Amino acid sequence: MAPSSAAKIVVCGPSRGGKTSLANFLAGLSESVGHPSLKYEPTAGVRILECERQPGIAGGKVMVELWDVSGNMSYETCWPAIIKDADGVVLVFNPEIPTHEPEIATWYDQFALGPKVPIECCLVVAHRADPKPVPRPRVPPKLANVAAVSTSFASAQAAAAAFDDLLRAVQSSKSARK
Repeated sequence: MAPSSAAKIVVCGPSRGGKTSLANFLAGLSESVGHPSLKYEPTAGVRILECERQPGIAGGKVMVELWDVSGNMSYETCWPAIIKDADGVVLVFNPEIPTHEPEIATWYDQFALGPKVPIECCLVVAHRADPKPVPRPRVPPKLANVAAVSTSFASAQAAAAAFDDLLRAVQSSKSARK
């Protein structure tokens, strides 16, 4: 577990899925979730962002550590250290890239199933360049019961709302384990 004052949330998924853009948005470092015209710069290993969010849990603020994990498989040996004590997992992929849908199942196995992160403390974000709304993204069958949201570069408010739902679930899970 992350220190009781902070919720450790791991943001992971395949390369070029939009993880860093989403993490920057959720941490308040940007007002939108990137844009396809921005130069792609892969994350090296992991980036840790700290922020404070108010997801509506009895009006209180939640300190959050967002662990933005590189999608480069060469860092796989670091994954056990990254996932250690995680309270929640946000799996990010781009449904417009055909290989991402099957890859997201592998990320789920490694970052949620293996470490036994409760399903209610997991979120799938299908991040697309196409701004056309999609009610629920298509995900592999093993992720059918995981909360999922579709976002685009044009609008990420759905991701922010889903992330706040995840934080409420994490807070409930942490309280139940005390």
